[in-house]
Amino acid sequence: MSLLCAVLLWEFHSLFITAQNAASNLFGDSVVGEYFRAFLSYGVIALALVIYAWRNAQQKKSGSELSIKGDRQRKAARAR
Repeated sequence: MSLLCAVLLWEFHSLFITAQNAASNLFGDSVVGEYFRAFLSYGVIALALVIYAWRNAQQKKSGSELSIKGDRQRKAARAR
């Protein structure tokens, strides 16, 4: 799980390096490339927040707890 988080975090940070150059080449202006990078990064953050809110609403609707593997392991360890 931690490897997956590290890979996703690396991909998100590589967005800041590559998006400006890609947009500069695509649109021909570095200022537009900067706006493109900001737009993409805020879009990724907004998407993550929407997914989190949706999952939270679904869990409240079904009345279930958060079913993350780490939480189940901690609860099992406390029960022992």
